[in-house]
Amino acid sequence: MIKLHGMPLSNYYNVIKCVMLEQGIPFEEINVRPSQDQDYLSKSPMGKVPCMETDEGFLTETSVMLEFIEDIGSSNPDNSLYPISAFQRAKCRELMRYLELYVELPARRLYGDVFFDRPASDEEKADVKKLLEKGFSALGRIADLQPFFAGSENTYVDFYAYFGLSPVVRVCRKTWEWDIKKESIKLKNNIGSESLNENNLVCRAIRYIKNRYKDKIGIMCDVALDPYTSHGHDGILKSGYVLNDETIEILINQSLLQAQMGCDVLAPSDMMDGRIGKIRKALDKSNFKNVQILSYAAKYASSFYGPFRDAVGSKSKLKGDKKTYQMDFRNSDEAIREVALDIREGADMVMVKPGMPYLDIIKSIKNKFKIPVFAYQVSGEYSLIQTAINKKIVNQDVIYESLMSFKRAGANGIVSYYADRIDKILK
Repeated sequence: MIKLHGMPLSNYYNVIKCVMLEQGIPFEEINVRPSQDQDYLSKSPMGKVPCMETDEGFLTETSVMLEFIEDIGSSNPDNSLYPISAFQRAKCRELMRYLELYVELPARRLYGDVFFDRPASDEEKADVKKLLEKGFSALGRIADLQPFFAGSENTYVDFYAYFGLSPVVRVCRKTWEWDIKKESIKLKNNIGSESLNENNLVCRAIRYIKNRYKDKIGIMCDVALDPYTSHGHDGILKSGYVLNDETIEILINQSLLQAQMGCDVLAPSDMMDGRIGKIRKALDKSNFKNVQILSYAAKYASSFYGPFRDAVGSKSKLKGDKKTYQMDFRNSDEAIREVALDIREGADMVMVKPGMPYLDIIKSIKNKFKIPVFAYQVSGEYSLIQTAINKKIVNQDVIYESLMSFKRAGANGIVSYYADRIDKILK
């Protein structure tokens, strides 16, 4: 079996990991950091991650490992993540080189400044920005984006782009308040109409997963407008207030669209009053009776959402706050009332968000209602734990301990950024 040496902090490690998952190639993860230790240098001559251990020896460099993955899967051309045409395959390799050499590598010069509190000079920042402007301009000339980077089909380029551009986006936003996701910004408006576009990112993802994996995997989708609104709120905004009933009408259509695409569980996270009953009625009327509803019934107006909002660029766009429709963190009784209402309206299960600061809410709901309860370990919780681990204040055992607290409180399901690592931790 292939062994993949590296760590989730490495974008190149994540590229290889996700490609192998996509291709159904069995592998074992070996969690290691870059090292100049002689033992590790015998595996990865530059001491970098990732490196791949095969039955015949070790491989390094991301592009080489991708070609190896392609070669070992060549017996089944249907599984290839390259186009059939030799020229188009070459264009994919070209795009990956452009992403690496002219975008990701220049931005990497500022990773210390942005991620590790190692300030860079103004001259360095200015130099990097010039290189990135040139790189993005060049990339724009050769990328297809119809809707994937290399055209109509998902390829290796899209994995490269997703993991390579994510830290670059953060660098640009934090260093120069430069949002390079110009196209996504253009799609946002005050009513979140992009949520009803059958070719939006969520709908394309649902169709791809269902076509790729059929009924082998279930899909849960968030139902809310905040990813699509220019003001960052979960509904239609007027005079500083979110309009409840007008928002629900859009949420109904968003729900029907996602169900039509193949979504198995809809998760309204908007906290509009009465939306569960109306969504349930609309689903049943449209013959989506088997589509379940996971209601964000107890979602608090919390500061723990900060890192996520910062990552997706909604923090700077948010006008005011969400305290008029999300719950006051000082209030516990309201959560019980909201859960009761959503159950009566047709919710199959409920969500408590955030998680650890609200273990008492999870327990109260579980004790009072015989219904599946989910807990959401949000970005702020994850960031606090991971920062403490990175600074060696605590060890990684706290991950399991934190997740077990949800289970102990009565949670039947846990949404966590540690979902991809917990099985390795338990081993």
